[in-house]
Amino acid sequence: MASGVYKRTKEIRHKIGLSCKGRIPWNKGLKGVCKPNSGSFKKGEGWVKLNKSRIGQKLSLEHRKKISLAHQGKRHPHSEETKIKLSKFCGKDASGWRGGISRLPYPFDFNEELKELIRKRDYYKCTLCGVPQEECIKKLHVHHIDYDKNNINPNNLITLCRSCHSKTNANRDFWKEKLRRLI
Repeated sequence: MASGVYKRTKEIRHKIGLSCKGRIPWNKGLKGVCKPNSGSFKKGEGWVKLNKSRIGQKLSLEHRKKISLAHQGKRHPHSEETKIKLSKFCGKDASGWRGGISRLPYPFDFNEELKELIRKRDYYKCTLCGVPQEECIKKLHVHHIDYDKNNINPNNLITLCRSCHSKTNANRDFWKEKLRRLI
């Protein structure tokens, strides 16, 4: 028992099975989630069935008016006033601003516009396997052929699907040569 694993013998499991025979579980026949309603925990007493969902049930007009009154005077989370207050936590005004280094190690010119130009140049298809972007879950990746993230020359960039992009992370010398020939 040094490893912390305890296996019951067949004899013990048989005895446990015999002791449980004929016993009726406290929640037999009940559906949904239950919680105690009073101090009594006897079967069928003091238990209230919780409503799991109200899907398909319409609220009465009176109930909707009560909800509306409860929300009156509260600000909408996306109001202009709220956006102005939250803007002080973004960009140069934020306490954690470090001079715009969040894009490192990529240069700022390696942006979505450049990536879209490369995808368009490659006809929105993976250069290795030819799978079109419509068949991918996400947009096609733009890969640096020489693995230098600062080299954003269009001749150094190529469009790859997620699967092919993950393949190119191993055996880099082989992939550098192969992708240069494709371009």
